[in-house]
Amino acid sequence: MTHEKDPPDNSRHAASEPGLPDTPRRRIELRTIIGAALPTRNALSYDHSPDQGLHHDIVLFEALQAEIEKEAFEGFLWLQTADQLARYGLGVIKAWVDSGSIYKKLTEIGRSVTPLLVPFTHEERDDLTKDVVIAGLKQFQKVVLIERAWDPSRGAGLATYFIRLCLGAFSNIYRSYDRKRRKRIGTEVLSGDLDAFLRTVPSAEHIGTARMALLEAIERVPPGADRAIIVLTAIGYSDSEIAELFGDIQLHMTKSGVRSKRLHARRRWFARIKREGEHDA
Repeated sequence: MTHEKDPPDNSRHAASEPGLPDTPRRRIELRTIIGAALPTRNALSYDHSPDQGLHHDIVLFEALQAEIEKEAFEGFLWLQTADQLARYGLGVIKAWVDSGSIYKKLTEIGRSVTPLLVPFTHEERDDLTKDVVIAGLKQFQKVVLIERAWDPSRGAGLATYFIRLCLGAFSNIYRSYDRKRRKRIGTEVLSGDLDAFLRTVPSAEHIGTARMALLEAIERVPPGADRAIIVLTAIGYSDSEIAELFGDIQLHMTKSGVRSKRLHARRRWFARIKREGEHDA
């Protein structure tokens, strides 16, 4: 009885020769290395084969190391690897942002952020995700390929490690987006442009009634600082943040001044609603 030998695994051999000419055949070999190690572009999760373990990840890592020694981060293998990681990262991070599960993921790694009271728009979520993935790729270059901190013995493949780097970058980018956005919304509210503010709230049909009720309630308060303070408080701004916003438009108001006006405005608002209710009765 004869036993057929398994076909040789040429991926390590191909990867160990970075000096080979950049031919169509060579590019096919390099794409094969990437395809064996990384998930497909549309995958939202990736599990390695129990039989292969992280073998293909190690082959890709060694091939990248050999390439960047000669071509820095300009070589074909890195550019193709970065493209596939980016597409994978965009799919995973965007899905987590859209579903809200990103908050749980961040808490699990000790980098929690406060969920937004006024959700990001679709365009803001797209921009946020792209910036996070770009930051993840920069960290991958630094941590994995320059510092060589990736350790396959810990069980995480290159794609999984990349997603962890994206999560690590997410918190600071998210907070930066939130600060800029809160300042923009605050300026819209202070300027009395309630339509502009309401456009920042998702306009799905199921919250249409809530938007109308909000606008109706706000319209009960005379225009000016009182209305702005009520709106900003309702969407989560602190007294300190409101005072800072007033300063941005050259209206000096301290934190305690904001608190005092907020309490007075609230009392006047509720008193007016009560009078209207008694009149209707």
